Amino acid sequence: MLELLRAIVDEVCSAQTVKETFDIVVERVQSSLKTEICSLYYADHHSQNYLLMANRGFKLDDELNVTIPFHKGLVGLVGEREEPITLSNASRHENYLLIPEIGEEDFDTFLGVPIVHRRQILGILVVQERHQRQFGPEHESFLVTLSAQLAGILAYIDVAELITAQKPFHKTTDFSVQGIPGVAGIAIGDAFLLSPPANLDKVPDRKTDEISYNVQHFQHALEAARKEVSWLGEQLGIRLPKVAPALFDAYKKILASDSLGTEVEEEIRKGWWSATALKRVINSHARALEKVKDPYLKERAADLRDLGRRVLCHLESKQRKSGIDVDNPCVIIADEISAAMLAEVPKEKLLGIVSLKGSLTSHVTILAKALNVPAVLGLPNIDLSKIHGNCIVVDGYSGRVIISPGNSLKREYNKLLEEEKRIYLDLETYRDKPTVTADGYKIPLFVNTGLYADLVKSRRSGVSGIGLYRTEIPFMQRDNFPSEKEQIQIYREALQIFQGSPVKMRTLDVGADKELSYFHHEEPNPYLGWRGIRITLDHPELFLVQLRAMLKASESLHNLEITLPMISHVDEIDEAKAFIRQAYNELLEENPDADIAFPKIGAMIEVPSAVIQAKDIAKRVDFFSIGSNDLAQYILAVDRHNNRVADRYDGLHPAVIRSVHAVINVAKASNIEVNLCGEIAGDPMGAMVYIGLGIDGLSMNAASMPRIKKTLNHYTHSQLTRFALTVIAFEKTCNVRQYLLEQLASVGLDRLVRAGVQ
Repeated sequence: MLELLRAIVDEVCSAQTVKETFDIVVERVQSSLKTEICSLYYADHHSQNYLLMANRGFKLDDELNVTIPFHKGLVGLVGEREEPITLSNASRHENYLLIPEIGEEDFDTFLGVPIVHRRQILGILVVQERHQRQFGPEHESFLVTLSAQLAGILAYIDVAELITAQKPFHKTTDFSVQGIPGVAGIAIGDAFLLSPPANLDKVPDRKTDEISYNVQHFQHALEAARKEVSWLGEQLGIRLPKVAPALFDAYKKILASDSLGTEVEEEIRKGWWSATALKRVINSHARALEKVKDPYLKERAADLRDLGRRVLCHLESKQRKSGIDVDNPCVIIADEISAAMLAEVPKEKLLGIVSLKGSLTSHVTILAKALNVPAVLGLPNIDLSKIHGNCIVVDGYSGRVIISPGNSLKREYNKLLEEEKRIYLDLETYRDKPTVTADGYKIPLFVNTGLYADLVKSRRSGVSGIGLYRTEIPFMQRDNFPSEKEQIQIYREALQIFQGSPVKMRTLDVGADKELSYFHHEEPNPYLGWRGIRITLDHPELFLVQLRAMLKASESLHNLEITLPMISHVDEIDEAKAFIRQAYNELLEENPDADIAFPKIGAMIEVPSAVIQAKDIAKRVDFFSIGSNDLAQYILAVDRHNNRVADRYDGLHPAVIRSVHAVINVAKASNIEVNLCGEIAGDPMGAMVYIGLGIDGLSMNAASMPRIKKTLNHYTHSQLTRFALTVIAFEKTCNVRQYLLEQLASVGLDRLVRAGVQ
């Protein structure tokens, strides 16, 4: 059976079209089980119908579209129960639904098996026989096993083909595809496919005797690509003056003669044609990057391929326009979107971004956030050429992309977009207001940042300081460790802009999902591995340089506070404090007159051991910063970047709420400050609960602040405390969220909680 299953799955995987996929399944199942009838029904959740996609045994009219409503008939019963159903007298069952057009009344033996992916019914696989045969346990076992294998394949079939196929989807619209929410927001517009400038994969493996000519030709193409990338960097730099240059400096270094140039020339001198040599070098490095587990390094493979295609374009002497010629504002779509590709799109024409590949650490995500453009990433395989020019909806809140939305859904999303604009204008009035509850309780709001573009904008929004300065971002934007001088300049800008307000700088926090391309290490389980404070303590030469840079940058400003990440043992704090003291003493020895204050030191509370040992940690630090993202991830044992389990991740899970409450109680008893940072801090529900439990301040992205201000300004502190003490007793996350949503709805604030159109 295993060999047969493998053969069917392999054949299905090699199918070229959706129709071929479905046909292979029913044909192979029919022949394998030697059954008279095999049918495959697809679950269209929008129309709430099962659609007969393929059949072997019935003689059907090609124009006939067979549909069975959800919860109707035996097919509907299989989907409703989500389990196999075997019947020897199907026509006598109370759920039996006769479809005369297909003539199934003669086939009274029925076996139906659901195809389920991540708790969602994708379809129903059915086999039928006449009265003389019964389906046994071996048939059911075979179909159940096959359905489990098919689920992962059918979940990622080409959705665009389903939409454009003549049968039975010719009238179907509102088809949605689930991806990863990249940047929150709604975008509605025509899809514009960004095509690569050239195709490396189509370059033949060709040899040449004209070595000198090919070297010279390649050098000219390389120089042209350098100029093109430089121009693109300048264009994007106008919009993002402190973000784009660092990214494009890395691109220019890759295109340098002593980097990519040297390797390609070596291949040419081995006798390879210039384009072939380029393909060999780019593919070699890109494949090596794609094999590593680290998502950040995988993203760099996309950048490398894009640069290779740009050089190839000039090798092929193709004339390229500066920028992309788009008539109307659009949603750009692509298999992979690099920073260089994004720079080609005029700012006024960019509504949203959809990328089949990409993650929360990709350059396109960083840039989309800086540009405040809704984005959805990591979609299943789709033939984008079939979507180009069609209207699509990008729901950056839920990660959904709706293709060819119908008029009703389009109206719904347009209303949502208009409401979003109204909410934004309404919230703008709160931007400069202090965060004070209705009974006068002042609540400090801090900003999470690491990008210069956020600093000035955040300062103008009246925040109380920087609650989390991510020092790893400047490290991730380079292809080598920034020097002490470079770090001083970066940190000084943040400290000066927020002069008079605290700036909590987190020491280098890399590892797991935040890797440095020039400091790579492979681990079987990186989230439980070498990351955060563990790396910096093991590399004092890096740690001391960063600490010295922070302290030097704070000279005469006196607003630096240092946060230590990923603390799981108290001795990590003791060791880190010793390094901070060492760096401080060294600077005073070098310049006794330096006006440098010894900083406050805090610990990130983001793993269970830190929660349990909070009292011991409190003896050693001046403040706690509760990192809600990682704390929830570790408490719930959920990788929030894993689509299979991401729906189990929630910062309002009762276990997370109770853990944060325990840390707050320790902080209050120890008389130290305790703040909360992470996504839940910027959620109105999260703000209500954790301020009610006694958090001193919240740290979030600048974009979340107005709605948090409006929420907290509306309630008294005693109301928030009552809400928090109510939900802390709940056993289920859904009950927590339902209760809080009811409180918001009762005063008309539920519209501030956004999760897209369901």
